[in-house]
Amino acid sequence: MPDRSTRLEVEASEFQALQSFVQETDPRVLLALTKAGPARIQALRQAVLHHQDAFFSFNGRRYGDLKRMLRRVVDYFGMTPAGAGRLTEMEANIGATVSLD
Repeated sequence: MPDRSTRLEVEASEFQALQSFVQETDPRVLLALTKAGPARIQALRQAVLHHQDAFFSFNGRRYGDLKRMLRRVVDYFGMTPAGAGRLTEMEANIGATVSLD
């Protein structure tokens, strides 16, 4: 499980919308929307539906677009622990949040 510093930051109401969307949407649609592989879609579904406290930090960060947030979350599950550590290290060095966009 990720430590607190590598959790994906989301706003609570947007997360609830994402959770409903992921729960109600056919996995094939999620594959088409994100262009991710089946393993990442499975990781997305498991995290969003069952392990949200382990992977997400509800701090008020707004994405404003469900599709954009969906792609960001899927990208998050494609990162390796080493890659996440490098982002955290970069954030500490420059004093700003590093985005995957």
